[in-house]
Amino acid sequence: MSVSLIFFLQHSKEYVVLAAAVFFFGMSIMALAGGIVKRLIYSIFLIQIAASYFLQFSFFVTVFCMIFAPPVILLSRNLGKIDAIPYHKPLALMLSGWLISLVYSVVYSYNDYGYTFVFDIYLLLGFCIAYLVYFMLKLEYLNVDRLMRYIMFSGLFFIGMVLVKYVINGYALQILNGRFGMLVDVNSNLLSLYIGMTLPCVFFPALFEIRNTAKKKILYAISLIYLYIMVITGSRGGFLGIAILIAYLLWYKRSIKWVLGALAGFVVIYFTVGLKYMTRLFAPSTTEIMSDLGRLELLKVAFKILRDNYFFFGIGMNNYSRLKMDYGFPVWFSSQSPYPVESLSSHNIYTEMWMGWGILGLLGWLIFNGCIVYALLRNKEERYNSTAKAIAFAMSSFLLYGLVDSNIGNFSVMFTYFSLLGTGLFIIAQTNYTSNKSTDIQTDFDQPNS
Repeated sequence: MSVSLIFFLQHSKEYVVLAAAVFFFGMSIMALAGGIVKRLIYSIFLIQIAASYFLQFSFFVTVFCMIFAPPVILLSRNLGKIDAIPYHKPLALMLSGWLISLVYSVVYSYNDYGYTFVFDIYLLLGFCIAYLVYFMLKLEYLNVDRLMRYIMFSGLFFIGMVLVKYVINGYALQILNGRFGMLVDVNSNLLSLYIGMTLPCVFFPALFEIRNTAKKKILYAISLIYLYIMVITGSRGGFLGIAILIAYLLWYKRSIKWVLGALAGFVVIYFTVGLKYMTRLFAPSTTEIMSDLGRLELLKVAFKILRDNYFFFGIGMNNYSRLKMDYGFPVWFSSQSPYPVESLSSHNIYTEMWMGWGILGLLGWLIFNGCIVYALLRNKEERYNSTAKAIAFAMSSFLLYGLVDSNIGNFSVMFTYFSLLGTGLFIIAQTNYTSNKSTDIQTDFDQPNS
């Protein structure tokens, strides 16, 4: 795998290829060493986040891992455990939307506008990740608890990276000035989105932990750190994920003491670090109002593109960003945005999916994710109770955030999301297997003796 990266020299800088080669070599040694060292291979989730900002080979890492995945699966002694592909129907619906849109875009000559299909590849590769994680768990190459442990702590790694950037750039005393991350060119919205996914992965193991009091306290402490970081990022999109998590906690506890504690916590946060956050929510500045107007303009242009394509066909993922200026997106917004206006998406993952893979792709996406979240919330398997809830709420946080922003183009974030999704598929399959097995035993028991 390390040697094969040489072929990418013409598309990437030498130091990137060298870093990727060293990474692959290190991971290979870890896998072969076995024991405690082998467990370090799970750190790929931490590497994916680092790759997003520093190394820029996250996509290459996953591509080459995928090349070697099929032989590993086919040669497994547990191959008989792979007896079905879960949720293949909504997946087929999505893929049909992608294929129809691909043909439509080629026939309609959209490539004349300089379109790219690289983000289609990102999304397709994301689904490959989900099913690869599912297969690896079924074949017992991966362990659910250990996998979730690395995902939940990857949020701390992300936060640590941002703090290091503050120190390196000489802003150590200005961490609380403005939105956390912005001063060192880290997207606060992206940080909030990622922490919003990892927060439930820490919170639910703490909530359902009974025996280990020390572990419970540590996990709750990390949960508070994640909550604090989400607040100081000032990202309004993360508010929905926080709200449903707190609502579930109060419903689960059903205690006046917890309600009063939540209100007291809200008051403390409001008059400390949360004041700027609440101001952005309920009393936005002129700049933020202009930003909101820009988002409305983005959606208006998206509607024009959808109408132009009969509300059925797609034009490829994230190609909206290349076309919106031709559909009347106002040039004045470029002065209000900290990012190049040409790179802006529609700030809504559902309109991006609709514009990218057409109406079939959107329906498939909604059904696929909705069914998985619903099945995880209904999980009755005691073994995976906290993990199922954690993944369901992590997915819900990501999907709710998608109402105000789209991160399909950020592969590191999508890698973690699809890894959670694949773990969810495994838990659902295990629950169904256990239920079917119990039914079979009961049926055999009820049969009269011959």
